[in-house]
Amino acid sequence: MERHTFSLREPGHNEIQTAVELTWRLCDDRANRSYPLFDNQDEMRTEYLARLQEQNAALLGCFRGARLIGVLCYFCQPGEHYLQTTAFVTAEDHDPVASAFVNYLRANFEGYETYVGITAENTCAAKILRLNGYELIEASLDMRLGRNQFIHQDSSNHEIVRIGRTNFEEYAGFHETHFNDIYWNTERLRRKIDQWTVFALKTEGKISGGLFLNIDADAAEVFGMAFAGSADEHAASVLLSKALKTVFDENPSVDSVVFFTDEDEELNQRAALSNGFRCNSRYRCYRSR
Repeated sequence: MERHTFSLREPGHNEIQTAVELTWRLCDDRANRSYPLFDNQDEMRTEYLARLQEQNAALLGCFRGARLIGVLCYFCQPGEHYLQTTAFVTAEDHDPVASAFVNYLRANFEGYETYVGITAENTCAAKILRLNGYELIEASLDMRLGRNQFIHQDSSNHEIVRIGRTNFEEYAGFHETHFNDIYWNTERLRRKIDQWTVFALKTEGKISGGLFLNIDADAAEVFGMAFAGSADEHAASVLLSKALKTVFDENPSVDSVVFFTDEDEELNQRAALSNGFRCNSRYRCYRSR
């Protein structure tokens, strides 16, 4: 059996561009993409340089001699025992390099919840993750919307309220029921509610739908949208539309919105499409804990 000899280490300053170019080239192939997806090399370089400078983050290259054959990038929150990768790509010897990444994370972050996002087509990384005890916790469509693609839906016939600190408890039970198995569960959302945009749909005075999203510089992301009972497509569409219009109106710098909706959530998919979203990719999230 061939012996694989390589090392994991932080790239030197003169190797950062090599890491960027390698990752960018590998991302041409859907079977070797990891999340987040970057629009260009400048975005990727900014991410890598930022993680090198942060205390609770790292950029690691897998090297055979002086040749770079894989990139692992991540950040963590020690207080929450949470870790998320932002690059998990291999150029050759895919199985052993991916295994080296997994082993490194296991050895250095015992007791952490570790999340790795990849494309559905990246079956090699998926195989290694599963073999090492990671579970698939999300299979979703990566939906994208540009500001000029937004199709506004009239919400005047529906009662839609904005949720904040003063009325959060009215919404908390709904979030507990529909979103408590994700990282942004009720307690975490409650603590950070001022950093989120949350809307609820009411039917006969009771909350029957909810949506929460986050804004970051020039982009926003819908983290979740759910409904109680048998909500119709129009109700789902107008709830999403109300939230999107508010975000665009209040944040002129926001030019795009991302919405990861589960592949079996047809209601959310139809609502997203009616507002102008288009499917960009298929996302898979694996977790180890």
